[in-house]
Amino acid sequence: MDRRLLRLGPVRHYATVLAGSAVLAAILIVGQAVSLATLLTGFTTNAALTCLAFVVLRGAHGAVAGAVAGRATARVKAHLRAELLGAATARGPGWLGGQRAGELATLAGRGVDGLDGYLSSYLPQVFLAVTVPLATLGWLAFTDLTSAIVVGVTLPLIPVFGVLVGKQTGARTKHQWHLLQRLGGHFLDTVIGLPTLRTFGAERSQVRRVRAMADAYRVATMRTLRLAFLSALVLELVATVSVALVAVPVGLRLLDGKLTLAAALVVLLLAPEAYLPLRALGTKFHASQEGLAASAEIFKVLDAAPVPPVRAAPRLPDARFAGLVFDRVEVRYGDVVALRDLTLEVMHGDRVALVGPSGGGKSTLLSLVLGFVTPASGRVLVDGADLADLDLTAWRARLAWMPQRPHLFAGTVTDNIRLGAPPASSGASPDSPVALPGLPGAASGLPGALSGLPGAASGLPGAASGLPGPASGLPGAASGLPGAASGLPGPASGLSGAPRPLNRKYQHSSALAQEVVDAAVAADADAFIRALPQGYDTDLGRHGLSSGQRQRLAMARAFLRRDTADLLLLDEPTARLDAASEAAVIDAAARLAVDRTALLVAHRPALLSIATRVVEIKDGVASAVVAA
Repeated sequence: MDRRLLRLGPVRHYATVLAGSAVLAAILIVGQAVSLATLLTGFTTNAALTCLAFVVLRGAHGAVAGAVAGRATARVKAHLRAELLGAATARGPGWLGGQRAGELATLAGRGVDGLDGYLSSYLPQVFLAVTVPLATLGWLAFTDLTSAIVVGVTLPLIPVFGVLVGKQTGARTKHQWHLLQRLGGHFLDTVIGLPTLRTFGAERSQVRRVRAMADAYRVATMRTLRLAFLSALVLELVATVSVALVAVPVGLRLLDGKLTLAAALVVLLLAPEAYLPLRALGTKFHASQEGLAASAEIFKVLDAAPVPPVRAAPRLPDARFAGLVFDRVEVRYGDVVALRDLTLEVMHGDRVALVGPSGGGKSTLLSLVLGFVTPASGRVLVDGADLADLDLTAWRARLAWMPQRPHLFAGTVTDNIRLGAPPASSGASPDSPVALPGLPGAASGLPGALSGLPGAASGLPGAASGLPGPASGLPGAASGLPGAASGLPGPASGLSGAPRPLNRKYQHSSALAQEVVDAAVAADADAFIRALPQGYDTDLGRHGLSSGQRQRLAMARAFLRRDTADLLLLDEPTARLDAASEAAVIDAAARLAVDRTALLVAHRPALLSIATRVVEIKDGVASAVVAA
């Protein structure tokens, strides 16, 4: 049994219920055996009714216990998925960027589902394996001490053989799980990167690799099943021989008149019941191993997640944003120093462009402002207050962010733009999860204030939603279209001509708000959105967009926050765009930055026209400051 799993709140409550259920089951088993023996030795109406009552109660108990186990298992799995996604969020985009999306998806999906066997079958059987043998032994000792001694001596043989076999099964199941995790990760990465593989003619080699990994998983699975079947045979043999050791002496003593018929019947009925829970425990042990192997990987993520320091109630940012100061900040990713002794002051109204070579620490600086990365030393001051002491949800609600790889979910255009709406205008509380078609709110785990974030920064590995996360590094992962993932224009990019009138669904959709249209117009996205097959109601999970169109949708999200955002964060908004798309995005960014404080990560000179000053970040140090 995994003690870390048993320490989870829902599991502890479930275990308490199982303990009471197991005690009741033991009482019913003994009562049924005694009443049946009484009925067989002398038929009476009372004896028949008593026996029937025990049979009905035992059957009803089994049905109720199964239903409770199913509901409790669902609650525990939901809790564990939420904990996993919360830990992934706490570890931040830096950690998520180094993970394989497919392995995380397999862990949060198939891995958590693998706990079904453990929680609904194995764990209840553990309690039955304790209460039922003790109850039967106690009654056997009261009825026939000799038989009780024989049962007491032979009972430990089953767990001994079970432990010996279980060690081998556990090792093989862990190996099987790791193969499945690798297979899932590699397969998903291959699907996402299929356009690139086709371009370089490498798709056949990847097919061979996937086939080889699938064969390895099949072989490992069959070996594990073979061991499970053989171990079940061993346990059945031991239990059968043990019951025979009880039954033969009972028969002989009954013939000699040393044992009454009623006592002999009780012994013969209870002896198999004493061994049955242990035999079933050995069988269900194998079904629980996949889930336990996956839970070990889940707890590696949970145990490694940073624990937030205990502080007093966090402060709210001041109502009026005055400035942002980086005071001798150092950020590390393991042994790598991303920012080193960085000192920078951004005052209200400044529009600071961050330039420098790739990997210099520009995006890390934005992650500091967003609260996704905590400095190893130094402080980030917001209006003189340490960012670490502020309510991050309230602080993020005052930010508008456009990442270099906007993440579009499998929902409508309206849904995707409204992700950027402040909680007040969206009608949600700051902590309300975002709900999209095909993306459960529990899986998103995102507060409304952060709803405009892509999978990487939001901490979503894409596991529960089935969407690839940051490890893929591909913007088109959510759309599921190779063209979008590879940066090639999607089906909508080739549309030209005058915008088509909105269809009936678009005209009358209650989900469409005027603020979404206004934001799209401001971001120069309204024209291409109206040209989509269903306008603002087009499902982006089935319709791809070009890189420029994706960037303008992300810009529309930022425009939804213009009235509430004090600080704009634009991370290479013109990366991978053609000249026309770049001009449209820069024009929209210029309008968005009017009378706002902004931090801009720029690699292209065109974006510098928005800035009031330029700061060069090189090797994690603000090495030069020049006027724009």
